[in-house]
Amino acid sequence: MTKKTNNPISRTAALINNSKAIRGLKGVFVVFFAIITIFGLVTFPQFLFEESFQCGQFGTWAAISAKNWPLVMEGVEIMTEINELSKKVNRTAGWINPLSNLSYRSYTKASDYYIKALSARVFANDPSLFIGRKVTFSFTPNKTENLANGNFRFSNGRLSVISDGRLSAISNGRLSAISDATSRVNTSNKISVTGILQEKNGRLEIDMTKNHNN
Repeated sequence: MTKKTNNPISRTAALINNSKAIRGLKGVFVVFFAIITIFGLVTFPQFLFEESFQCGQFGTWAAISAKNWPLVMEGVEIMTEINELSKKVNRTAGWINPLSNLSYRSYTKASDYYIKALSARVFANDPSLFIGRKVTFSFTPNKTENLANGNFRFSNGRLSVISDGRLSAISNGRLSAISDATSRVNTSNKISVTGILQEKNGRLEIDMTKNHNN
């Protein structure tokens, strides 16, 4: 049978040892919760960016159902702004939480793809919404014109593209392109086009020659 000691020195030493252990445990919890708090300061804003992006995404679905392409385009611009802000936060402070950093890097990459695909759908339905913007697309011209300066205009409805012959291009029925006389492009070829979309005389036009001269 163990006999209890009433030695004050022994009791004091035991209390001191227990106090050190408690203080050490408290220190571990303080550090742990500090790390969690810092992680939250970085991750929670990105979570809100994600939720904001999805709200915009849901709005575009309703706008698509209504075939309101200007409203869809507004959603594209909102989602683009949100996604770029999320990328900046992740690049600047996301390294503090490596797992969150990898997750949101993947999320913003997928969001870029959605924005790109949705923009293509808007362009296919109402390309006039991209006037003044740089666009990249493809089309098949159904008409070729010789221009006075030696270039060709390849057309397919309302949309036209001007090029010096170094273009390759594709259309949704409203496109034309201009190329120089050295080009072997004909109306059976598909062409890749990149340039600033402009409206001239009721037509939508991209002048590829300006791209090559700059």
